[in-house]
Amino acid sequence: MIVCHCSIQLPDDSTNTFVRALKDCVRPGIVMVVVILPSNRKDRYDAIKTYCCVENPGTRLPSVVTDQRLILLSTCR
Repeated sequence: MIVCHCSIQLPDDSTNTFVRALKDCVRPGIVMVVVILPSNRKDRYDAIKTYCCVENPGTRLPSVVTDQRLILLSTCR
């Protein structure tokens, strides 16, 4: 059950913007992060996963990182 969620629209799709948004929003008590990317770029995916799994202060943060095209394809079926 999702008790609370935070949806953020970013001003651009740079890797640094995504990681900065995670750093600004992740707080103690958050149990999972879902990131929907505008396109499939390995460097951006790797940076997000690195922050959530390695650099996140305190603990590893479970995360789902997906491409918006996959969501659109799955809803059109």
